[in-house]
Amino acid sequence: FARRAGGVAMMNAPLFRIAPDTPALIDTYLTAEQLTFVRVGDPAEVSYDSAAGIVLTGSVTGIGEDSAFPPTTFPTEIVHMTRTTRVTVTLESGARPPAGTPVDLTIRTDSRG
Repeated sequence: FARRAGGVAMMNAPLFRIAPDTPALIDTYLTAEQLTFVRVGDPAEVSYDSAAGIVLTGSVTGIGEDSAFPPTTFPTEIVHMTRTTRVTVTLESGARPPAGTPVDLTIRTDSRG
């Protein structure tokens, strides 16, 4: 976003905004048991507290090849002594939560048997 030359701007109004032009990526870490149900292409939903009722959509676009301990800063119910695999979700059409906002991520899986 950029204001046009010669336009009028109110005091403290932005003159321009810089926004990323790449899709938002969200990484999460799943245990081997959770991972058995997840596939690339599975739909995902993201919500966050500061925008109650808003749900951003995306899909699983990457599943790591190796398992490791999740980062110690990763907020999870998984005990940090459990090995996990990184899963990446890409949000659709430029949707993104505010930078640094914790999110709730739901990956929709079906019963593949």
